[in-house]
This record gives sequence, C-alpha cells and structure tokens, in this order.
Amino acid sequence: VAHNNIRLEGASDHLVSEAIYLSDPEGNGIEVYRDRQPDEWNYQPDGTVEMATKRLDLQALYESAGETPFRQAADGTAIGHIHLQVGALPQADAFYQDVLGLKIMARYPGASFFGYGAYHHHVAANIWNSRGAETRKENMTGLSGYSLKFNEKETLDTALAALDRLEIPTERQSDGIAVKDPWGIGLKLSA
Repeated sequence: VAHNNIRLEGASDHLVSEAIYLSDPEGNGIEVYRDRQPDEWNYQPDGTVEMATKRLDLQALYESAGETPFRQAADGTAIGHIHLQVGALPQADAFYQDVLGLKIMARYPGASFFGYGAYHHHVAANIWNSRGAETRKENMTGLSGYSLKFNEKETLDTALAALDRLEIPTERQSDGIAVKDPWGIGLKLSA
C-alpha cells in the first residue's frame, strides 16, 4: 500500500485486531486486519468482547512489514469478517441473531457485531452510511452476496429451521442454501 501510493480510508487499533481500510473501484470497503490472540481480548460480564477504535501506529506497522514486495494474498487467505451497510439495526439484529443464530459480540453506536463461538465478529452491520436503506436492486453496484459457513451442521440446521418457520424464502443449491437478508444481500449458507 505504502509503496504503491494506494490511498488508505483509515487505520485503527480495535483492541481485538489492527486494521487498515481501503476501497475497491466500486467503493466497497476492504479491511485488511491482523487479529490479536483471543487471550489478549477482554470480555464484558455479559459475554460481549471489548472493542474500540483507537489510533493505529502506522509507522510500527510499516517497520514490521518485511522487505519482500507484496504480490498477492497468500494461499489459504480467508475473509475473516464482513461489514454490511444496512437500513436499520433492529432488523439486522433480528435476522443475524434471531434467525441465523449468531451472537451479538459487541455494540458500537450505529453498529452490531455478530459472531459464532467466542470470535469477536464474523458479520457486522452498521447504519453509518445507509440509515433507512431499502432492498438493493439487482443491477446495483456493490456487494450482492457472500457465503457464511458454519462450523457445525447443527447450527446450520437451526438457522434453516428458523428460516422455514418465518417463511423466509430459501433455495437449495449444490454448494449450500441461498437466502437474502432484509436488504436483498444474498447469503449462501453451508456447514
């Protein structure tokens, strides 16, 4: 990033991770982060994890980077979490917590962070740029869908039962179950 004069959108120390923020050509935000070890995280009595947005020491990050030029993400690199711009937090909480069974791991003004197990978050939903957003149109730019893979089949089965009970349309596909969130963003659920 520094050697290619790529503009940073931000850089933060979130207590559970250190992150830099970029944007792709469509304006989708990309967070490149390094998790701290879970034993370095602090948990609240209610089980939520302590997170914050503090200044990241960019000079120390640059100095820790090594001399080999970056060419591409390493094999096995995975998306650790995703942030969604949604229209309303109560709807996001109801869908991601009550339907899909993710736990609210942290709250921040205008955002909820959902995780599975004890992880700080796999999905975050915020209204910072999207308060009142309606269902996305098929021809819109930006994120149209993503995959969410559960570690246990029982967790997926519980989510599928909730989708069925609430009559939320799903479609069986060879690689998972397709569903849309309240804003029309597609999810592929699998275990």
